[in-house]
Amino acid sequence: SKAVEIAKILDMDKPTISGIVKRLEKKKLITKTRNIEDSRSYCLQLTAEGKRIVQTCQQLSDDLMGLFLEPLTPQEVTGLQKVLMKLNKEEVQWKQF
Repeated sequence: SKAVEIAKILDMDKPTISGIVKRLEKKKLITKTRNIEDSRSYCLQLTAEGKRIVQTCQQLSDDLMGLFLEPLTPQEVTGLQKVLMKLNKEEVQWKQF
């Protein structure tokens, strides 16, 4: 991915993303290479260690979500998902103002 694309997805400005990229690169969690299609930009890629950390975080997130939703019935989980998706859709519409 390109840093500009990540900035858009995360709704952060370019200098903030640049600082994060530098820290991740210093920790050897990502690599940064010149974009062959546009030499003014770089492509970012997770290293093996970066991928391992992402997988660990995803597992932790899944485990925590399971604990959080444990008291709910499957129907209640489905209802909660629908409400959250509706709120997310409304947030997108509000951002347009």
